[in-house]
Amino acid sequence: MLLGINTHTIEEKFGLLKTIDIFAEAGFDAIDLTLCTSVKDENGHFVGDDYLEKAKEIKEYVYSKGMVINQAHAFYPTSYDNEEETAEAFKLIVKGMEIASTVGAKAIVVHPNLHIDYNQYGAPEKLKKVNYDFYKSLIPYAERFNIKIAIENLFQWKFAVGPVLGHCAPSVCSRPEEHIDYIDSLESEYIVACVDVGHANLVGQTPSAYLRAMGKRVQCLHLHDNDTRLDTHMIPETPNIGTINWRNLCIALAEIGYEGDFTFETDGSYKNCNEQTVRSLAKYNHDVGRWFIKMIESYKKNN
Repeated sequence: MLLGINTHTIEEKFGLLKTIDIFAEAGFDAIDLTLCTSVKDENGHFVGDDYLEKAKEIKEYVYSKGMVINQAHAFYPTSYDNEEETAEAFKLIVKGMEIASTVGAKAIVVHPNLHIDYNQYGAPEKLKKVNYDFYKSLIPYAERFNIKIAIENLFQWKFAVGPVLGHCAPSVCSRPEEHIDYIDSLESEYIVACVDVGHANLVGQTPSAYLRAMGKRVQCLHLHDNDTRLDTHMIPETPNIGTINWRNLCIALAEIGYEGDFTFETDGSYKNCNEQTVRSLAKYNHDVGRWFIKMIESYKKNN
């Protein structure tokens, strides 16, 4: 089981090459390449007509550091009220799939469409139809680029006046039953699940139970912790913040026979930190991950 981590926040602070250096120095095996701002923003690493050449260079650079790119994250939001913006987002998602394939990723996480309030009457059914068509239209690209599309469980913000400034509400694929329905109804070997354990935690779903329900559909993970109110994307076992039971989560991964990688999405811990602190946090993040992987392997042997 490879130990991976996403590039998002650190890449925006220090650039992609230094981000790779930092995680290689910390001891990670794999990079989860975030293709959000990097495929669109003016200074994004993959902006320009030579994006595939840049992708090949990044693949070789990661290899030279003794790592691989195990998965990627496509551009989001994936849909808007405006049709032109939605069409542009679709192009960026396909571009991300091509880049992810070129760098050797096995899967790319693609958020469901969510441009209307999920909790309105009739919205879940409407969004199910929209998302079925959306993912169905991406499958030919997945086949062409030979890369799997991982559907992620989401949440959405709800805001209030008073002592509670904001909290999270269920959204597309927040429940494992709906997540399973999305994947199974598409009937494609290229459609799999990414379980974001932090997102599950935000909407009252116990991450270990969520993983058990999803079973073999789970081929990607987004691993991070939070306080059940804010999507803070913190390193597990961060004092006074984390609320997920990581021992139970590791047991669940062993029980479902999870064969993918152990990939952190802990970029929230690195915000507003200087380079030396980022390097120290990356090493701590790595050590926590290695301990969890040992737990998973131990439980697999004993079951």
